[in-house]
Amino acid sequence: MRILARRVLARSGLRVLLPFAAVPVFAGWNALIAWWVIREARVRAAGPLAVREAVAALERAQLDDEGRRLALDAVAELVVAAEDAHPNYDLLLARLRHVFGLEPRITDWAEVRAGLSHAGTATQHAVLALMTTTTALRGRSRRGQRQVLASAYAACDVPLGQSLEAAQTRIAEGRCVAD
Repeated sequence: MRILARRVLARSGLRVLLPFAAVPVFAGWNALIAWWVIREARVRAAGPLAVREAVAALERAQLDDEGRRLALDAVAELVVAAEDAHPNYDLLLARLRHVFGLEPRITDWAEVRAGLSHAGTATQHAVLALMTTTTALRGRSRRGQRQVLASAYAACDVPLGQSLEAAQTRIAEGRCVAD
C-alpha cells in the first residue's frame, strides 16, 4: 500500500507542479524576445538619423569622384556581405545615390581594397567611418561584414579597435552622433 501510495502521489504531484515549473521558462523566453524586438525597433528607428549623419559627414569630407565611387563600392560590398536586406541599408544606398548621383555596383573587394589603400588620408578616414556606420546599421554584424571591415582598416593601416562596437551601441541607444 505504501509503495502504491508513493507512486500515485509522486505522479499526481508531478502533474500538479509541472505547470508551475514552466512559468519561469516562459517568462525568461518572453523577456528575451521582448528585448530582441525592442532592440531591433530602436535600430530601425535610429537608422534614418544615422544614415543622414553618415552621408552628411561624407559630404563634409568633400570627396572627389573617385572617393565617392570608392565609398559607394565599399558600402555595396558590406551590404552583400551582410546577406540581409535590412531597411537601413536600402535607405543608405538610396541616400548615397541621390546625393552623389552614382549607381551602386558589385565589384571585386580586392579592387576596392586596393583603391582604398592608395587613397588619401582624408578619403580613407571618411570611407572607413562610413563603412563602420554601415556595418552597425543592422544592429548586429555578420562575420562577413566584420572581415570586410577589418580588411579595410588593415589596408589603411588604421587599427579597428572598438569602433564597430561603439557605433553599434550608439545606434542601438539612438545616439547616432559620435560622442
